[in-house]
Amino acid sequence: MGRPVGRRLLASSLVLALLSPAAHAGDGPLIWGVPLDFILFAATLLGVAIFHHHVLKVALGGLALISVYKVMVTGFKAGDGLPGLAAHMAHEWVLLANLLCLLVGFALLARHFEDSGGPEVLPRVV
Repeated sequence: MGRPVGRRLLASSLVLALLSPAAHAGDGPLIWGVPLDFILFAATLLGVAIFHHHVLKVALGGLALISVYKVMVTGFKAGDGLPGLAAHMAHEWVLLANLLCLLVGFALLARHFEDSGGPEVLPRVV
């Protein structure tokens, strides 16, 4: 994706996000009608995109920040504080384990593809 297309896509996404009605995600604070936890998540994704050489550190920092925010401010559907976090994790652990395995599998597959020399050969074939 070229720079002009990427900029237009980013600008239109921001306009749509600001104009769309806010989704209900608890009783936390809103900024321009958007829950603060969504903004923290977007900041984490932006940090991963910008600091792509430090993905794990940025992602774990974002996870810690959002988790502390949820425990201290908004709570979870299952309850508030650490008991709410524990109940939430008891409910979601299978999904998180599957996502972890998918991410590790894709990382291994990408490393194998790079080591095989495929990226150098494919442009000549295609």
